[in-house]
Amino acid sequence: VLMLVLLAVLWVIWVGRHKVPVLSFGLAWVLVSHLLESTFIPLELVFEHRNYLAAAGLLLALVYSLFHVPGIQRLPLVLVPVLAGLIVMTHSRAQEWQSENMMLAIGVTDHPDSPRLLTEYASYLMEIGHAQEAINQLARVAELQPEEPGTLIHEVVFKCALEQSAPDLLAQAEARLARYPASTYTLNALGLMLDVVSKENCKALTIDDFSRLVDATFRQPKNLQIAETHGFLLRFKGMANFQNGQYAQAVIDFREGFDASGNTAILTELITYQIQIGRLDDAQDSLAALKAVNDASLG
Repeated sequence: VLMLVLLAVLWVIWVGRHKVPVLSFGLAWVLVSHLLESTFIPLELVFEHRNYLAAAGLLLALVYSLFHVPGIQRLPLVLVPVLAGLIVMTHSRAQEWQSENMMLAIGVTDHPDSPRLLTEYASYLMEIGHAQEAINQLARVAELQPEEPGTLIHEVVFKCALEQSAPDLLAQAEARLARYPASTYTLNALGLMLDVVSKENCKALTIDDFSRLVDATFRQPKNLQIAETHGFLLRFKGMANFQNGQYAQAVIDFREGFDASGNTAILTELITYQIQIGRLDDAQDSLAALKAVNDASLG
């Protein structure tokens, strides 16, 4: 049925492109605005804000039709229920989004098996001091995504906040990291773990635990085939070596991370580290390299 609707809309756009171009343009605007998340391009779905710009085309087509298309222009009262519907929906959404707690609670109730939503909810619970409940949410996510190491790392960090060691979870995370490609969530979880370790907020985790997990990611060949991921992981190695006082190797890691990914933010971060530890001459050299990259680019 939906395919027939889509074909009908395409037919209206094509047939009306000369007679009612504004109507055709509005309908085409809706379709084009959704191309990114409804075709082969792997964009994450179900984000409501991506409909806002598309809705402008739909509203344009509706308003134009009411006042300019013969036979319809005598029905401007159709706008009344349309506006009423928009008002009701806006009020309903405002009620749901009045606070982060309300928004996440309703989301979890409506979509109890959404890993993305459950991890967001777990982070929120941790922020407000409900650590054990946050850990329970992550354990649920781990069941839903048996191939995702990020959830286990996230849970280890949360347990650490309760001064609980989790060697079994660390071992499982290491095994998953070596077996499955690292997702954005995995990289973020590793970053969270490094932040906790570097600030010494958790005695149950060490920089060696972090390094062991990062080393595991290098045993997964697909991580080295994706330039951005490869660069990010080399950056992690560099950060760990900085923590361990292995300055020369850390610089090599950061440089290789930039070479692998082309991400200039890695060079910028290297300069920041070098300034923090007083290696100003080296920072100057790194800055010169960054300027050379910038001068050779298109800006």
